[in-house]
Amino acid sequence: MRTFCCLAISLLAVLLSGCPTTTDALMNDFGADDATTRTNAEETLRERQQVHFPRLVETLRTGSTLQRRRAAAMLHTLADRSVDPKALAQAFADALGDEDVDVVIHCLRGLGNLRNTDHLDTIVQTLLAHPDLAAKSTAGAALGQIGGPQATARLSQIVTADPQHPSY
Repeated sequence: MRTFCCLAISLLAVLLSGCPTTTDALMNDFGADDATTRTNAEETLRERQQVHFPRLVETLRTGSTLQRRRAAAMLHTLADRSVDPKALAQAFADALGDEDVDVVIHCLRGLGNLRNTDHLDTIVQTLLAHPDLAAKSTAGAALGQIGGPQATARLSQIVTADPQHPSY
């Protein structure tokens, strides 16, 4: 009984504080016009990412365009402190083929922040083949942010192979 009362009081405190309790509510707050609401949503996400992470990854794959954008943006904010960096990197890499350029850009930024070298080829492919110049630029920036000998080698190969390529 005591455990139930503590749980009920905790839930009531969250509800009264205005903190979103579901991932969908958190995504709505993350996209709010009010800066305070957005900041509170980001703090809640960072504190409770283990709860929201699976739903955000699922939304990144299957949500509407607006939902995918928000999920990508929210996951991007977790890149430096993710509970599961490998899974986050895979989710970002899987979404690089998304039809929405904003989703692709957030995912590229997230991969750059993670500094994960597992998906360099996917980032290079985006740099070379994506039709949007902002996505190409972000892919190049992600490679630079990842750094290291593997990323540097990929960039050198691209420039050496075709110095007139429109990506740069």
